[in-house]
Parts: sequence; C-alpha cells; structure tokens
Amino acid sequence: MSGSTGNKKKRVRKWTSEERAAHRIFEKSRREAFNDSMIDLARHIPSLTGTRRLNKHMIVEHSVARHRAQRQLAMSALEDMQALIAERDELLAEVNQWRTASSALPLREVESRGKNLQELLATKNEVFGTFPNGFGDNAPEEGSGDDHANANEHEMPPAGMPTSVAPLTFTQELSNQP
Repeated sequence: MSGSTGNKKKRVRKWTSEERAAHRIFEKSRREAFNDSMIDLARHIPSLTGTRRLNKHMIVEHSVARHRAQRQLAMSALEDMQALIAERDELLAEVNQWRTASSALPLREVESRGKNLQELLATKNEVFGTFPNGFGDNAPEEGSGDDHANANEHEMPPAGMPTSVAPLTFTQELSNQP
C-alpha cells in the first residue's frame, strides 16, 4: 500500500494575471454587495440608531435580538387575538340565541378570518433550522430531497410586498375576508 491516497499533494493552480484580476473584481463586487446588505439590515434595527461605528458582528447580534423580540411580540399578539376571537364567538353565539328566541331576526354567521390574521396564526407553527455544523455541510436528512425541501415556507415576499404583519382591529379582522 505504498500508493496511499492520504499522501496525495494538492494541485496548486497557476493563475494568470488576467485570471487574478478577474477574480479580484469578482470578489470586490461580492464584498460590496454583502456590505450593502449589512448596511440595509442595520437600517432596519432601531437599537443601532446613533451608533457611530458599525461592525458586522454588532449588526448580526442586534438583528437576532430584534428578531427574537419581534417574534415574542407576535406570539403575544397571537394569544390576545385568539382570546378576542373566542370572546367574539361566545358573544355571537349569545346574539344568535336571542335572535332564535325572537324568531324575527336572521342569525349572524361567523365571518372568515382576514389574510393578515391567518398569517399571524401561521407563525405559531413556523419551523426553524438547527444547523448543527454551523457554516459547514448541513446536508438534509437521508431521503428528504434537496437542501431546500421547505424553501417556499422561508422565501422572502416579492419586492413591494409587506414583510411584516400590521396589527388588526376587531373590525378589520372581520372585514378582511379572503
């Protein structure tokens, strides 16, 4: 076993000056695009307002903290909305009992929930990644398909679409029918 594959030398590529120049240009544009995205992200984080010197680590930390706080706020709002809907349903049932007893008025039906409320209700069931290998290979489990098996669940909305759920009033919830 003198020809062991473990002792194989890595091939060193000889780059021409044109290839190096092209690679430098590509890498510079990639870095600039990434930095522009980081600055855009920083603009969406109120806790970074007034920061004199930004760095990527700070932007990511504050972004994660804000995301967690916003998720907690959404979950609290969801619980409040579910309580309001339950109360509405109880009151509607009582109104319908009175209407049935009077026989003169038609019964009120429960109106369907608005799209924004349905999206808010769906946040309770969101699935988050674990990424056990960090930036390394986090291949999907055996037989689960490609890397983006649930890609549609995590896609960003098209440009111009709102990325957050606006709070609804009780009347808006009833009037926003699909």
